[in-house]
Amino acid sequence: MPRKVLDLELSADMKPIWGIERYECLHILVRYHGKPFSWLYFNNGTHQPSVSAESLRETIIEQLWNKMGFAAIMDQMHYKAPDNSRLPPISVVVCTRDRTAQLANCLQSLMTIDYPDYEIIIVDNAPSNEKTAQLAVDLPVRYVREDHPGLDWARNRGLSEARHGIIAFTDDDAMPDRYWLRAIASAFAEPDVMAVTGLVVPAELETTAQINFEIGYGGMGKGFRRRIFNRKGLTTRELLWSSNFGVGANMAFRRQLFEVIHPFDVALDVGTPSKGGGDIEMFHRILAHGYTLLYEPAAVVWHVHRRSNSSLRRQIHSNGCAFGAYLLTCARNRTVSRLSLLHFSIYEWLGWWIVRRLLRPNGFSRRLILNELMGATLSPFAFRKALRQAKYLTDSRRDTISL
Repeated sequence: MPRKVLDLELSADMKPIWGIERYECLHILVRYHGKPFSWLYFNNGTHQPSVSAESLRETIIEQLWNKMGFAAIMDQMHYKAPDNSRLPPISVVVCTRDRTAQLANCLQSLMTIDYPDYEIIIVDNAPSNEKTAQLAVDLPVRYVREDHPGLDWARNRGLSEARHGIIAFTDDDAMPDRYWLRAIASAFAEPDVMAVTGLVVPAELETTAQINFEIGYGGMGKGFRRRIFNRKGLTTRELLWSSNFGVGANMAFRRQLFEVIHPFDVALDVGTPSKGGGDIEMFHRILAHGYTLLYEPAAVVWHVHRRSNSSLRRQIHSNGCAFGAYLLTCARNRTVSRLSLLHFSIYEWLGWWIVRRLLRPNGFSRRLILNELMGATLSPFAFRKALRQAKYLTDSRRDTISL
């Protein structure tokens, strides 16, 4: 049954919620002075059309007070958005391909962001039609076209087109929160921080596929605790689980970082045979080179998960293929020892993540887990094909420039 996703500010007057008669459960993101604090789950098994403010208060006390305590709320209050005079300009890059309707929603959110100085760059990646270009014509955005297919080609094009020192990325099926850029700017106020990731929450849980992905698979969220990552504080195992650091729908970097490390690996991610992994490979490489990444949950992005079961199956299959391609890239770049990579691949990824869940799926579909295993099995072949494709496209671009 669908779940209603809502946003609740604790410091504001609490009001009843209406229009929930077709939902068995309310999935509520709770904030305190704008900062996300926890999820609140309200059971509506009797399909009542509304929930009163008093019932909400009782549920908050029952679930949040006992669970985390007021001290935890106070702990979250250290985040304070800087005033406008100290906010740096930010370039926001949205890479897209033939998803004009989703992009329109993303742009609508971006254009209502509360931030004094930012630009929006749309990178149209090998489009099959002119719809995205037509959408951009009447909007206050910059439109560029990248004809080499692949999300990391598009991200690198965004890096080269960006005019500001901080470059934030989001996806065309995501909707950044109104205060997204203020939270990112606050994170970059710490001079050692070279990359920032943030909280990604579901924009809707209307279908079985969306609920399975968010609840059963774990979704994209990385929790409500602000964390700083650097190589000295991480074991090799933690460094390789770079999917725990964030996701590409919500990430930002200092431009100067790409003067010392290579940009995104064009053999990885959506639009190539590897089917993903470009974002987590970048997180891993940043930390492996000794730089600092900060996870700031106040930087919120709402993501529309895949709505159909068939698209979820393809996504999980792609995840298996992408993570294998990511590990092979780490081996090629020698960011950690190959013996450590082999141990991690067998015991952590295949053993702990896939086989353990096949034996004890805890409600998640074994068929989907097998899909991920199938993708993992095919990843070496996909990676070789992706390398050949990346070399061909790189050579063809070089030849074009030299003419």
